[in-house]
Amino acid sequence: MRSKRRYSLAMSAESTPSEIGPTGQRELGIFIVRASWISTALFGLLVIPPVFGFEPVDGLSVGVSMLYLLISMVIWSWALVLAAVRTTRGDDVQIASLFLVQGDVKETPRFSLYLSLGASIAITAVGATADPFVVLAPMLPLGLVGLWGARNGVYPARGGVALRPQSADAQNLGSDPQERS
Repeated sequence: MRSKRRYSLAMSAESTPSEIGPTGQRELGIFIVRASWISTALFGLLVIPPVFGFEPVDGLSVGVSMLYLLISMVIWSWALVLAAVRTTRGDDVQIASLFLVQGDVKETPRFSLYLSLGASIAITAVGATADPFVVLAPMLPLGLVGLWGARNGVYPARGGVALRPQSADAQNLGSDPQERS
């Protein structure tokens, strides 16, 4: 229930929680989808020409693949930290639901992110014949899927965690270190 209150201030009548995200910022979700498509397009422009013998961009495809891997490590870390924060705030975020973006989310961004990932994988399948380093690049669109899921995914509330009952001795301990030993 707490997550619904977070959204209520930022949403208009037409908006859904998956469009706005937990922070009420729509722009970052759109930026994530656009970044995924821009990175995939750039990747395709630099990876496909060497397959057909155009050598001047061959070194660039290796560089972009390595750069995408480094950027993706930062994005994956960001996504996992956001998921951990949401978990501590009461959402039941699991890794599978984070990257599969399951649940009550808007279909258009999810479909667009998966389509970008699929295009990146197809480019990788073609480009790997000319340069083996290109297999690293799809980690970026996959990381962006996870980041979008961490920000805009709608997850069920986490079940209550049962606390261990404390004994009477543990409850009566004061701040004196001698009593604790």
